[in-house]
Amino acid sequence: MHHGHFEVTSLVGSAHVIEMRCWTELLRYAPGPNFMSNLLPVPGQRWVSDSEPELGLGIILRAESGRVELHFPAAQEQRHYALKSAPLRRVAFKEGDRIKLHDGVEMVVEAVEDRAGLLCYRGAKRTATEAELSDKISFSKPEERLLAGQVDELATFDLRAEALRLRSRMQQSRVRGFVGGRVELHFPAAQEQRVYALKTAPLRRVAFKEGDRIKLHDGVEMLVEA
Repeated sequence: MHHGHFEVTSLVGSAHVIEMRCWTELLRYAPGPNFMSNLLPVPGQRWVSDSEPELGLGIILRAESGRVELHFPAAQEQRHYALKSAPLRRVAFKEGDRIKLHDGVEMVVEAVEDRAGLLCYRGAKRTATEAELSDKISFSKPEERLLAGQVDELATFDLRAEALRLRSRMQQSRVRGFVGGRVELHFPAAQEQRVYALKTAPLRRVAFKEGDRIKLHDGVEMLVEA
């Protein structure tokens, strides 16, 4: 990450992903020439959603008036985002990366060209545009998200860590179990036991009335008379 002219490039598996964070500076794909010749996304480019990586690769349909529209073919979904806050990353592969295409063919990238904002990948036997990339490419594995810099804000992490510390202190307390009434239940059918706080227990008393038909352990059914 270079802060001089705002340059963000991160590695995800074999894919280089460029963060969509700032539109006042030209994002660069390093090493090599600039691969984003425009300040706005170009229709046909492939982007991935940080918040919904399971959607696979998205295709830019249009970008105008401060908004961008993407289609995610693998999930058959469309999304609209505000450009300034879009949780999106530009997907770009580099020389030496192995990519997978729509038809299932895998190829090793030998050269990358920028054609009016769209990337074109040249391999040993064929050339493919980024539109031909497999729609099911995803960056949802933990190690892929970590390498891509897809991490929670520090404030969120601090809050989670503090909650775990407080929980640990509570569990180590000498008066644990005496703070508020509790009820313990055994569920024979599932061979499970549960402990609930009485004030918040999501429980209901089971009681049948006259005229109800009930079933016993031994399979016998009977009609309640009293």
